[in-house]
Parts: sequence; structure tokens; C-alpha cells
Amino acid sequence: MNKLSVLVMVLATAVVPQATAAQTGGQPRVVNVCTFAPDLVAVTVEAGKVVLGRQAPYRRRDGDTVNEQGHHRWLVRGGKTVASLVGADRDIVYPFDRVVGRRLDTTWADRAGSYRITSRDDPNYRTPAAPAAVHRKSKPFDLARIGPWHFDMPVRHVLFLRLARPLAPGRRYAVTFPGSKLPAAAFTYDPAALRSGAVHVSHIGFRPDDPAKVAFLSAWLGSGGP
Repeated sequence: MNKLSVLVMVLATAVVPQATAAQTGGQPRVVNVCTFAPDLVAVTVEAGKVVLGRQAPYRRRDGDTVNEQGHHRWLVRGGKTVASLVGADRDIVYPFDRVVGRRLDTTWADRAGSYRITSRDDPNYRTPAAPAAVHRKSKPFDLARIGPWHFDMPVRHVLFLRLARPLAPGRRYAVTFPGSKLPAAAFTYDPAALRSGAVHVSHIGFRPDDPAKVAFLSAWLGSGGP
């Protein structure tokens, strides 16, 4: 097996099947589990979703007013700015976006007691164990315009679980979340196939005859630092 094939295998990821908003009831959802080291597991949780405003022909209602600011024309209805008027003739109403779904309780997420790691085939984890420490990296992954100059964002959280004992290759594990509605996230720890969150390569790729193929080994653990 050549080095490029090995690298492709390393980048394979344990993706948790996506649940619909109806299935999760708007709750945060686990979308990925990967490892950074034998004793460092990362669980990615997304909270919130953008519902985009849908443009439609403008139908004037009694009491509608238009507030002009530069090239913007804001539609005021019932005393509240609800949309902008767009199009060459300003005859299209463009409602504001919305962010729906519950936010992640970051106070809960930052506690080691909010997680358990368990395994049926690793004796070290037959009894569910909490991580020794938890770090968190949170950042927006979409953008919603919810008002004339107001924006909101759903947030992707990467929760780094630093384990007291390393995982064993080939063993099956599950991360559970006591005190929350997050479903358990299961994965097999296989360093040759499970994605390493610390390996970064070009998305463009390399030519087969390139004299070198470059990757970077690094990680920023948010509250855990570099």
C-alpha cells in the first residue's frame, strides 16, 4: 500500500447518520466522532439550523410602510420590520431568515460528568467511565439574517474528551451523554481507518508524479489550547 492510500484511509471518518429536525425535536445532534490520539476522542455536535426566508411577490396589506435606508427598503408590518423589498421594481418581498432548534447547554457540555465511555470488548471500559477532562471548540457553521442589521448563527461544537486510559485498536466503543437527549455515538477505534482530526491535507490533492505529498499534523482544542 502506498503512502497516499494510507493517507486516504486515515482521513476516513466515523460519520453519525444525520437525523432530521423532526426526529430530533430540534435538539442538538451528534454528527461525527473521530480521534486525535488514543486517549483523545472528539465528538462533533451541531445545534440549530437556518431556515432561509423565501421570496414571493409582494402583496400589500393595510398598514404596511416602507422604511428606505440607502438602497435598502425595509417592509414594516404591524409596527415590526419583517422583510426587505427586492427586485428591479421592489415588488418581491424577502422575509428574514430564522435559526430554529435548541442551543447546546455549554455549561453542561463543559463538565466531564456529562459523558461516559463504554465498551463490551475493552475491559478498561466495561464499566462506563467519565473522561478525565473535557475541552470545547465552538464556531458558527451558517449565517441567518434575522433583521435589518441583525444576524444569528447555528453553532458547531467539537467536544474533546481526554480519557484516563487509551483506547485499544480494533475495539468497539460508545460515548453516551447522561442528562441530555443526545443519542449514544458508537465507533470502532481503528487508527488505520478512523479519521484523525489532527491530520490536515489539501482538498485539491496531488498529482501522482508529484515528488512530495504534504500533510500537517496539528490540533487546536479550543479551551484546551494547542
